[in-house]
Amino acid sequence: MKKIYHLALMLMAFFALASCTPTVDDVFDKSSAERISTTTDENMQVLTGATNGWVMQYYAGSLYGGYNVLCKFNADQTVTASSEMVAPDSVFTSHFKLEQSQGIVLSFDAHNPIFHYFSDPHNPDNIGEDGKGMEGDFEFRVLKANADSIILQGKKHNRRIVMTPLASNVTWKDYLTKIEEIEEKMTFKYFNYIVGTDTVRIAPSYHTMPIPNTDKDGNTADVDVNYIYTLDGIQLYKPYEINGNTITGFKYNANGSNLFSENSNGNIFLGEAVVPLSEQLISGDWYLKMSAMGKLGQKYWGVIPDIQQQLGEELKITALTTVSGRFGFYFVSGKYAGFIHIDYTLIDDSHIQLKVPGTGIGYGTWYLTNAHYNYLVEPFGYTKARTFEVKGNDPKSPTELTLTEIGNADNVITIFASPISAPLDN
Repeated sequence: MKKIYHLALMLMAFFALASCTPTVDDVFDKSSAERISTTTDENMQVLTGATNGWVMQYYAGSLYGGYNVLCKFNADQTVTASSEMVAPDSVFTSHFKLEQSQGIVLSFDAHNPIFHYFSDPHNPDNIGEDGKGMEGDFEFRVLKANADSIILQGKKHNRRIVMTPLASNVTWKDYLTKIEEIEEKMTFKYFNYIVGTDTVRIAPSYHTMPIPNTDKDGNTADVDVNYIYTLDGIQLYKPYEINGNTITGFKYNANGSNLFSENSNGNIFLGEAVVPLSEQLISGDWYLKMSAMGKLGQKYWGVIPDIQQQLGEELKITALTTVSGRFGFYFVSGKYAGFIHIDYTLIDDSHIQLKVPGTGIGYGTWYLTNAHYNYLVEPFGYTKARTFEVKGNDPKSPTELTLTEIGNADNVITIFASPISAPLDN
């Protein structure tokens, strides 16, 4: 009974104190729904406020780097867009929306060839693995939005996207044309990455440079440096720490030296590297098709359709490339991928000897010995070593190489830098 009495006294004291406590206003003077609506409206005003649209530095997956996209958002929730991936005077219009989803999300929810070029899992130019494409986004979280800049983050792949307003006195066509001109001047098959007196040759792929970096333990591995072309050079996705140096981009030099200086460090340069064609053969990705082969290749590749029919598969892609440090023949047959090693001996700048040792990785060895894929690599030296003269359509940056076997005019093979699907049909 005494415990109950004391408890009653405590409760009375509590209520008396509460009655004397001043009233505290709500922390927010608007409901959650009202605040979301207000933020959405503010973001819409920012998006539509750029009268000449925005320059979007669109970054796809880590292997593909950044690309200039121009976009203008309209009050009727349509967006007009263009990019460096299409002709400078090409524009496309589609729908967009802003919505709440753990923050404000900008979504390009109707198909637009500009944005979906990067996000489509089946890239129209066969860039990237089928089913992944360039691993870009079409939905973005709005991290910051004001008249000076908008910062987005890909909802799926988390890539940071920055948009800045395009000056009102610049036409879209002129802007993209200038980007195209800078890209042509600064794009090479191979770069020399120069730090002081040290030079490393690197092979860029799309808008990515693999630069070797040695850690504190002495281990060396490539850092995939993503970049985008700007009106004055190359800007990197972020500051990269390479061998104790921080690099942020490279300025274009108009003096014709083909040597581009790092923005913030006077002893780092990027320049053109001229590589012999025989070395370009074994250091690049080169795609094949039966129609670009001479009589010998046509003979051996001509039996593959019957083999494919027996396997119930389709030969989707074939290429000469490097996997795990070994040069060889890569293929995708149905849902299976394989790699067959090709040994090589560099003879001089334009001659190389090739020999298939009969080994591989993945499904390469199985298809070689069980599915008669030796026919695919016979032109490259399966039953005997073959020596080739290598010629290119451009000695510095070829998009095609032609291999002609010494002493055998029937064995001529043209290979291509651009991906080729269905190599038996093209």
